[in-house]
Amino acid sequence: MNLSAYVREDMVAYREFRPTGKSGRGASNELTGHFVIFPKKQVITHDTWPHFRESARTYLVRSGGHTLLNLIDADPGKQEAAVADCFALGRGDMRALLMVRQLIERLPGPALRLAVRVLSHCISHPDIFWHEGNWIPQRTRKSIASTFSWAPWEIFHTIREVDTQDEPGKWERGSSGQCLFLLLLEDKELIVKLPAAVQIACSADETQVAVIMLYLYQYRMATESKPKEQLLQAIEEIVAANPKLAGEILTWELCGIVTEHGWADIF
Repeated sequence: MNLSAYVREDMVAYREFRPTGKSGRGASNELTGHFVIFPKKQVITHDTWPHFRESARTYLVRSGGHTLLNLIDADPGKQEAAVADCFALGRGDMRALLMVRQLIERLPGPALRLAVRVLSHCISHPDIFWHEGNWIPQRTRKSIASTFSWAPWEIFHTIREVDTQDEPGKWERGSSGQCLFLLLLEDKELIVKLPAAVQIACSADETQVAVIMLYLYQYRMATESKPKEQLLQAIEEIVAANPKLAGEILTWELCGIVTEHGWADIF
């Protein structure tokens, strides 16, 4: 068993998720009451030694810091693996998750999609089934969530990368798109930033991405109880400032939904 991994990555999360049973309140030693069960099948033998050795080697690479460097590697596969490692490390050391947040605009495709899912464990998410294997300590969650203030180019990059992925129902509940929307909605200044992000998307001829932002924009306004007249006016102003949106049928479908129902759900 990897006791180092337990202490560094799992122990604090486990303590919050389930009572340890033996530790008293205010115990001076945080290890008090913790124990690790050694499964009977995990016995070191001649046959299992290669697996044990490879597991130890993999952990040393991950905990030695090299895996974090792969977040900016040229190989997308290594970047994706680094994000997964940061999720494991971040449960014990929040700096690993902070690096994922700070480098999110450097992550492409699959790595970005995984990063979005990982970071969404730091906020309230209605469709995550919480268990001791994915629980992140509250202190870490609050610290990471406090960094969710998004620059317009980060909004553009994250939405574009998620939208390009071949994921069924990518913008429905339980998807990477839902995780991303929930992360973006954590930014209290999102309404102010989205018009600039739309302009970036239109300048890059990514009008479909711009329309997705338009849906998110009106949804955020609706959550602030803005009347539909104000929503429609805001949409029309953004379209007027970005004429390419006028050529997208989804733009006019959005206006029709808001006119009829007062707002459009994004899930």
